[in-house]
Amino acid sequence: MDGVHPTKAGYRIIATAVYQAIKTNYPEACNIICFGDSITFGCQMPGQGTTEGDSYPAILKRMMNSQNNERKD
Repeated sequence: MDGVHPTKAGYRIIATAVYQAIKTNYPEACNIICFGDSITFGCQMPGQGTTEGDSYPAILKRMMNSQNNERKD
């Protein structure tokens, strides 16, 4: 890593914090838009710039999809 951008574990921490804030404040939320900079982009992570891989938007997407699938059961 470059010492500026988070590692995979760091992106997971960011995604978890965002997920918990959404779940607490907007429990029915199902669509999330992530605006940001190179951290949101997932600089140096697999899937950078997408919602696949290890960026925090990708991890957040998996968390939100998991919650939505549980709600349907």
